Amino acid sequence: PIYFWSTGATSPTITVFDSNLYWVESRNTCDTLRDSIAIGFHPSLNLIYSISETTLFTGDTIEFLNSTINSLNPIWSFGNGDSIFIDTTTYIYSVDGNYTGNLSLTTPDGCLQSAPFQISVLLSEYFAPNIFSPNNDGTNDTFKPFGRDIEKFETSIYNRWGELIFNSNNTAWDGKNTSNTRAQAGMYNYIIKLSLKNGKQEILKGNVTLVR
Repeated sequence: PIYFWSTGATSPTITVFDSNLYWVESRNTCDTLRDSIAIGFHPSLNLIYSISETTLFTGDTIEFLNSTINSLNPIWSFGNGDSIFIDTTTYIYSVDGNYTGNLSLTTPDGCLQSAPFQISVLLSEYFAPNIFSPNNDGTNDTFKPFGRDIEKFETSIYNRWGELIFNSNNTAWDGKNTSNTRAQAGMYNYIIKLSLKNGKQEILKGNVTLVR
């Protein structure tokens, strides 16, 4: 058979990109057949959105803004199972890693559109101070590790002779020894076992000076 389309094409099939009424004739030596079809396209959204940071540290705040015109039902999915149903929001990643998020929007005709995005979250720095003064003045009265990624910790304190004078889980050292008496001013060694939010274990070793 010979094909003749309303577009002028003569192939058995065509690809269309516009809304219109299309017809095709199929001709052979005995007959001519014609059929037509109306093609309509739902208007798509011009997705306009912004993300304040795509590489950041745990505990940092990211701003997400959807400015798409005529969009409905915004859904920000952050790639870790969390989602927020709002145009503008902020979010904090508590665990480091690489995340593939997604902004999902609905057109006025009920069609779904989405835009994926990548977020890289780095491990925040953790540390232990090298001096503290347990004098109850409200400043540096205890010794403990600091860091956004610390889930829990175990602290062991040793004197200069290598004797263990303090050991505790998730409790800051207040400058007292195992007999609950005040430790003398001076330098002490510490070993701190850290459990991080990403499930990893780390160890901090060093010395700290106790000031009276």
